[in-house]
Amino acid sequence: MERKILVLGETFQGKIETASFEMLRVAQDLNQKIGGEVLFLLGTTQLNTEELERAIHYGADRVYCVVHEVFGMLLPHLSAKVFLPPIKDLKPEIILGAATSWGRTILPYLAAKLHTGLTADCTSLDIDSEDGKLVQVRPAIGGNILATIKTRTLPQMASVRPNLFPPRLDTSRRGKIEIIQDINQDTENEEPEFLESEIVIHRDQKELTASKVVVSGGAGIKNKSNLELLSKLAEKLNAALGASRKLVERGLANYPQQVGLSGKTVNPTLYLAVGISGAIQHLAGMQGSQWIVAINRDPEAPIFQIADLGLVGDAREIITSILEVIDEETHEPT
Repeated sequence: MERKILVLGETFQGKIETASFEMLRVAQDLNQKIGGEVLFLLGTTQLNTEELERAIHYGADRVYCVVHEVFGMLLPHLSAKVFLPPIKDLKPEIILGAATSWGRTILPYLAAKLHTGLTADCTSLDIDSEDGKLVQVRPAIGGNILATIKTRTLPQMASVRPNLFPPRLDTSRRGKIEIIQDINQDTENEEPEFLESEIVIHRDQKELTASKVVVSGGAGIKNKSNLELLSKLAEKLNAALGASRKLVERGLANYPQQVGLSGKTVNPTLYLAVGISGAIQHLAGMQGSQWIVAINRDPEAPIFQIADLGLVGDAREIITSILEVIDEETHEPT
Protein backbone atom coordinates (compact mmCIF):
# COMPACT_ATOMS: atom_id res chain seq x y z
CA MET A 1 0.00 0.00 0.00
CA GLU A 2 1.36 3.39 -1.00
CA ARG A 3 2.22 5.63 1.91
CA LYS A 4 0.42 8.98 1.90
CA ILE A 5 1.15 12.32 3.54
CA LEU A 6 -1.84 14.64 3.70
CA VAL A 7 -1.49 18.41 4.10
CA LEU A 8 -4.56 20.22 5.34
CA GLY A 9 -4.78 23.50 3.44
CA GLU A 10 -5.98 26.85 4.74
CA THR A 11 -7.55 29.69 2.76
CA PHE A 12 -8.31 33.34 3.39
CA GLN A 13 -10.64 35.28 1.10
CA GLY A 14 -10.31 32.63 -1.60
CA LYS A 15 -6.50 32.46 -1.53
CA ILE A 16 -4.39 29.61 -0.15
CA GLU A 17 -2.30 30.82 2.77
CA THR A 18 1.49 30.82 2.43
CA ALA A 19 1.73 28.63 5.54
CA SER A 20 -0.03 25.84 3.63
CA PHE A 21 2.58 26.01 0.87
CA GLU A 22 5.25 25.77 3.58
CA MET A 23 3.59 22.55 4.79
CA LEU A 24 3.75 21.15 1.25
CA ARG A 25 7.50 21.75 1.26
CA VAL A 26 7.77 19.89 4.61
CA ALA A 27 5.64 17.06 3.24
CA GLN A 28 7.79 16.76 0.12
CA ASP A 29 10.96 16.55 2.21
CA LEU A 30 9.43 13.76 4.31
CA ASN A 31 8.08 11.99 1.23
CA GLN A 32 11.56 11.70 -0.23
CA LYS A 33 12.31 9.30 2.65
CA ILE A 34 9.19 7.15 2.38
CA GLY A 35 8.62 7.15 -1.39
CA GLY A 36 4.90 7.80 -1.17
CA GLU A 37 2.54 10.54 -2.29
CA VAL A 38 1.74 14.05 -1.07
CA LEU A 39 -1.95 14.90 -0.90
CA PHE A 40 -3.45 18.35 -0.34
CA LEU A 41 -6.95 18.72 1.12
CA LEU A 42 -8.56 22.13 0.92
CA GLY A 43 -11.91 23.44 2.10
CA THR A 44 -13.43 26.54 0.55
CA THR A 45 -16.72 28.27 -0.19
CA GLN A 46 -15.67 29.26 -3.69
CA LEU A 47 -13.83 27.23 -6.30
CA ASN A 48 -10.60 28.74 -7.66
CA THR A 49 -8.84 26.35 -10.04
CA GLU A 50 -5.80 28.61 -10.34
CA GLU A 51 -5.21 28.31 -6.60
CA LEU A 52 -5.49 24.53 -6.83
CA GLU A 53 -2.87 24.50 -9.59
CA ARG A 54 -0.60 26.53 -7.32
CA ALA A 55 -0.83 23.80 -4.70
CA ILE A 56 0.57 21.35 -7.26
CA HIS A 57 3.38 23.74 -8.15
CA TYR A 58 4.28 23.99 -4.46
CA GLY A 59 4.52 20.25 -3.92
CA ALA A 60 1.19 18.43 -4.01
CA ASP A 61 0.83 15.27 -6.12
CA ARG A 62 -2.94 15.21 -5.74
CA VAL A 63 -5.26 18.05 -4.70
CA TYR A 64 -8.71 17.50 -3.20
CA CYS A 65 -10.99 20.52 -2.87
CA VAL A 66 -14.13 20.35 -0.74
CA VAL A 67 -16.61 23.08 -1.63
CA HIS A 68 -18.99 23.74 1.28
CA GLU A 69 -20.64 26.78 2.85
CA VAL A 70 -19.39 25.77 6.28
CA PHE A 71 -15.88 26.98 5.49
CA GLY A 72 -17.10 30.57 5.53
CA MET A 73 -18.30 30.31 9.13
CA LEU A 74 -14.95 30.15 10.93
CA LEU A 75 -16.28 27.36 13.17
CA PRO A 76 -13.58 24.67 13.29
CA HIS A 77 -15.76 21.85 14.60
CA LEU A 78 -18.14 22.23 11.64
CA SER A 79 -15.26 22.40 9.16
CA ALA A 80 -13.76 19.28 10.72
CA LYS A 81 -17.03 17.38 10.24
CA VAL A 82 -16.89 18.10 6.52
CA PHE A 83 -13.19 17.18 6.30
CA LEU A 84 -13.60 13.82 8.05
CA PRO A 85 -15.22 11.78 5.20
CA PRO A 86 -12.50 12.50 2.59
CA ILE A 87 -9.74 12.00 5.18
CA LYS A 88 -11.14 8.58 6.09
CA ASP A 89 -11.45 7.67 2.41
CA LEU A 90 -7.87 8.73 1.62
CA LYS A 91 -6.40 6.90 4.65
CA PRO A 92 -3.22 9.01 4.99
CA GLU A 93 -0.41 7.76 7.19
CA ILE A 94 0.60 11.31 8.15
CA ILE A 95 -1.53 14.46 8.41
CA LEU A 96 0.19 17.86 8.57
CA GLY A 97 -1.09 21.38 9.06
CA ALA A 98 0.28 24.80 9.85
CA ALA A 99 0.20 25.93 13.50
CA THR A 100 -1.81 29.03 12.63
CA SER A 101 -4.84 30.16 14.62
CA TRP A 102 -7.01 28.11 12.26
CA GLY A 103 -4.75 25.05 12.35
CA ARG A 104 -4.44 25.12 16.13
CA THR A 105 -8.20 24.87 16.47
CA ILE A 106 -9.24 22.44 13.74
CA LEU A 107 -6.39 19.91 14.00
CA PRO A 108 -7.05 18.92 17.66
CA TYR A 109 -10.72 18.37 16.82
CA LEU A 110 -9.80 16.18 13.85
CA ALA A 111 -7.29 14.22 15.94
CA ALA A 112 -9.96 13.48 18.55
CA LYS A 113 -12.43 12.32 15.90
CA LEU A 114 -9.76 10.12 14.27
CA HIS A 115 -8.80 8.66 17.68
CA THR A 116 -5.16 9.58 17.27
CA GLY A 117 -2.57 11.91 18.78
CA LEU A 118 -1.40 15.34 17.68
CA THR A 119 1.98 16.97 18.24
CA ALA A 120 1.44 20.72 18.04
CA ASP A 121 3.78 23.59 17.16
CA CYS A 122 6.61 21.44 15.81
CA THR A 123 9.82 23.11 14.68
CA SER A 124 11.20 20.05 12.89
CA LEU A 125 9.93 16.79 11.39
CA ASP A 126 11.79 13.73 10.15
CA ILE A 127 11.30 10.06 9.33
CA ASP A 128 12.99 7.47 11.56
CA SER A 129 15.25 5.35 9.35
CA GLU A 130 14.64 2.24 11.49
CA ASP A 131 10.87 2.05 11.94
CA GLY A 132 9.68 4.61 9.37
CA LYS A 133 7.75 6.56 12.00
CA LEU A 134 7.31 10.33 11.98
CA VAL A 135 9.78 12.04 14.32
CA GLN A 136 8.27 15.22 15.70
CA VAL A 137 10.35 17.90 17.47
CA ARG A 138 8.80 20.78 19.41
CA PRO A 139 9.80 23.22 22.18
CA ALA A 140 8.78 22.19 25.69
CA ILE A 141 9.09 23.49 29.27
CA GLY A 142 8.62 27.09 28.18
CA GLY A 143 11.01 26.65 25.27
CA ASN A 144 13.93 25.55 27.45
CA ILE A 145 14.23 22.12 25.84
CA LEU A 146 13.29 20.40 22.57
CA ALA A 147 11.11 17.32 22.94
CA THR A 148 11.30 14.48 20.39
CA ILE A 149 7.96 12.72 20.00
CA LYS A 150 6.60 9.70 18.13
CA THR A 151 2.91 8.89 17.76
CA ARG A 152 1.91 5.25 18.28
CA THR A 153 -1.48 5.58 16.60
CA LEU A 154 -2.39 6.26 12.97
CA PRO A 155 -2.67 8.64 11.32
CA GLN A 156 0.31 10.47 12.77
CA MET A 157 -0.65 14.13 13.09
CA ALA A 158 1.49 17.22 13.59
CA SER A 159 1.24 20.97 13.16
CA VAL A 160 4.34 22.98 12.24
CA ARG A 161 5.07 26.57 13.18
CA PRO A 162 4.82 28.85 10.14
CA ASN A 163 7.73 30.79 8.66
CA LEU A 164 10.33 28.09 9.32
CA PHE A 165 10.38 26.35 5.92
CA PRO A 166 10.16 28.67 2.89
CA PRO A 167 7.84 27.34 0.16
CA ARG A 168 9.47 25.69 -2.84
CA LEU A 169 7.91 26.64 -6.18
CA ASP A 170 8.23 24.44 -9.28
CA THR A 171 5.86 25.46 -12.09
CA SER A 172 6.85 22.37 -14.11
CA ARG A 173 5.19 20.03 -11.59
CA ARG A 174 2.06 18.18 -12.68
CA GLY A 175 -0.60 16.54 -10.55
CA LYS A 176 -4.27 15.64 -10.27
CA ILE A 177 -7.14 17.79 -9.00
CA GLU A 178 -10.45 16.42 -7.69
CA ILE A 179 -13.41 18.54 -6.63
CA ILE A 180 -15.57 17.10 -3.84
CA GLN A 181 -19.06 18.59 -3.73
CA ASP A 182 -21.36 15.84 -2.47
CA ILE A 183 -20.66 16.05 1.27
CA ASN A 184 -23.98 16.84 2.91
CA GLN A 185 -23.30 17.16 6.61
CA ASP A 186 -26.16 18.40 8.77
CA THR A 187 -24.68 21.44 10.48
CA GLU A 188 -27.86 23.44 11.09
CA ASN A 189 -28.44 22.14 14.64
CA GLU A 190 -24.82 22.35 15.73
CA GLU A 191 -23.74 24.60 18.57
CA PRO A 192 -22.48 27.28 18.84
CA GLU A 193 -24.66 29.23 16.44
CA PHE A 194 -22.80 31.24 13.80
CA LEU A 195 -23.76 34.91 13.94
CA GLU A 196 -21.16 36.93 12.06
CA SER A 197 -17.45 37.32 11.36
CA GLU A 198 -15.17 40.32 11.35
CA ILE A 199 -11.80 40.66 9.65
CA VAL A 200 -9.38 42.21 12.14
CA ILE A 201 -6.19 42.05 10.08
CA HIS A 202 -6.71 43.02 6.45
CA ARG A 203 -4.72 41.90 3.43
CA ASP A 204 -3.49 45.44 2.84
CA GLN A 205 -1.84 45.50 6.25
CA LYS A 206 1.68 44.25 6.76
CA GLU A 207 1.73 40.54 7.55
CA LEU A 208 4.12 39.63 10.36
CA THR A 209 5.52 36.43 8.91
CA ALA A 210 6.14 37.93 5.47
CA SER A 211 7.75 41.23 6.49
CA LYS A 212 11.45 42.00 6.28
CA VAL A 213 11.12 44.50 9.12
CA VAL A 214 9.06 43.93 12.27
CA VAL A 215 8.50 46.49 15.02
CA SER A 216 7.11 44.89 18.19
CA GLY A 217 5.90 46.40 21.41
CA GLY A 218 5.78 44.85 24.87
CA ALA A 219 4.64 45.62 28.39
CA GLY A 220 6.80 48.76 28.39
CA ILE A 221 4.49 50.38 25.83
CA LYS A 222 1.87 50.72 28.62
CA ASN A 223 -0.83 52.72 26.83
CA LYS A 224 -2.58 53.42 23.53
CA SER A 225 -0.73 56.71 23.03
CA ASN A 226 2.64 54.96 23.08
CA LEU A 227 1.32 52.24 20.78
CA GLU A 228 0.20 54.85 18.25
CA LEU A 229 3.72 56.27 18.31
CA LEU A 230 5.11 52.76 17.72
CA SER A 231 2.65 52.28 14.86
CA LYS A 232 3.92 55.49 13.29
CA LEU A 233 7.49 54.19 13.48
CA ALA A 234 6.43 50.91 11.88
CA GLU A 235 4.77 52.86 9.06
CA LYS A 236 7.90 54.98 8.51
CA LEU A 237 10.04 51.82 8.34
CA ASN A 238 7.55 50.01 6.09
CA ALA A 239 7.38 47.38 8.82
CA ALA A 240 4.79 45.02 10.28
CA LEU A 241 3.58 45.82 13.78
CA GLY A 242 4.00 42.99 16.29
CA ALA A 243 3.31 42.59 19.97
CA SER A 244 4.24 40.56 23.01
CA ARG A 245 1.67 38.40 24.79
CA LYS A 246 1.31 40.96 27.59
CA LEU A 247 0.37 43.70 25.13
CA VAL A 248 -2.30 41.44 23.62
CA GLU A 249 -3.64 40.48 27.05
CA ARG A 250 -4.01 44.17 27.91
CA GLY A 251 -6.16 44.66 24.84
CA LEU A 252 -3.75 47.07 23.17
CA ALA A 253 -2.98 44.66 20.32
CA ASN A 254 -4.79 41.84 18.52
CA TYR A 255 -3.83 38.19 18.74
CA PRO A 256 -2.78 37.98 15.04
CA GLN A 257 -0.01 40.45 15.96
CA GLN A 258 1.39 38.30 18.77
CA VAL A 259 4.96 37.07 18.39
CA GLY A 260 6.19 34.18 20.49
CA LEU A 261 5.66 30.58 21.51
CA SER A 262 1.88 31.04 21.66
CA GLY A 263 1.83 33.47 18.74
CA LYS A 264 3.68 33.71 15.43
CA THR A 265 7.26 32.90 14.50
CA VAL A 266 9.05 35.62 12.54
CA ASN A 267 12.54 35.83 11.09
CA PRO A 268 12.83 39.27 9.45
CA THR A 269 15.99 41.05 8.42
CA LEU A 270 15.37 43.57 11.24
CA TYR A 271 13.42 43.01 14.45
CA LEU A 272 12.92 46.05 16.65
CA ALA A 273 11.79 45.06 20.18
CA VAL A 274 10.41 48.02 22.10
CA GLY A 275 9.58 47.67 25.77
CA ILE A 276 9.96 43.88 25.56
CA SER A 277 11.81 42.26 28.45
CA GLY A 278 12.72 39.11 26.53
CA ALA A 279 10.80 36.25 28.14
CA ILE A 280 11.69 32.81 26.77
CA GLN A 281 8.24 32.46 25.22
CA HIS A 282 8.72 35.64 23.19
CA LEU A 283 12.30 34.84 22.18
CA ALA A 284 11.12 31.53 20.73
CA GLY A 285 9.18 33.47 18.11
CA MET A 286 11.79 35.99 16.97
CA GLN A 287 15.33 34.91 17.83
CA GLY A 288 15.90 33.78 14.24
CA SER A 289 15.83 37.42 13.08
CA GLN A 290 18.97 38.53 11.24
CA TRP A 291 19.36 41.79 13.21
CA ILE A 292 17.75 42.46 16.58
CA VAL A 293 17.52 45.96 18.06
CA ALA A 294 16.14 46.26 21.60
CA ILE A 295 14.86 49.33 23.45
CA ASN A 296 14.25 48.94 27.17
CA ARG A 297 14.70 51.06 30.29
CA ASP A 298 16.04 48.04 32.24
CA PRO A 299 19.73 47.41 31.37
CA GLU A 300 19.40 43.88 32.80
CA ALA A 301 16.48 42.90 30.55
CA PRO A 302 17.08 39.43 28.98
CA ILE A 303 16.34 40.81 25.50
CA PHE A 304 19.75 42.51 25.52
CA GLN A 305 21.47 39.11 25.69
CA ILE A 306 20.44 38.31 22.12
CA ALA A 307 20.21 41.86 20.73
CA ASP A 308 22.75 43.06 18.16
CA LEU A 309 22.13 46.63 19.33
CA GLY A 310 20.63 47.70 22.65
CA LEU A 311 19.29 51.11 23.63
CA VAL A 312 18.67 51.69 27.34
CA GLY A 313 16.16 54.39 28.17
CA ASP A 314 12.56 55.54 27.97
CA ALA A 315 10.96 53.93 24.92
CA ARG A 316 8.77 56.91 24.05
CA GLU A 317 11.70 59.33 24.13
CA ILE A 318 13.87 57.05 22.00
CA ILE A 319 11.13 56.40 19.43
CA THR A 320 10.39 60.11 19.20
CA SER A 321 14.09 60.80 18.54
CA ILE A 322 14.22 58.11 15.85
CA LEU A 323 11.15 59.57 14.14
CA GLU A 324 12.72 63.03 14.18
CA VAL A 325 15.86 61.69 12.51
CA ILE A 326 13.78 59.88 9.88
CA ASP A 327 11.80 63.06 9.16
CA GLU A 328 15.01 65.08 8.87
CA GLU A 329 16.51 62.59 6.43
CA THR A 330 13.27 62.49 4.42
CA HIS A 331 13.04 66.27 4.06
CA GLU A 332 16.73 66.90 3.58
CA PRO A 333 17.27 68.91 0.33
CA THR A 334 19.01 67.11 -2.51
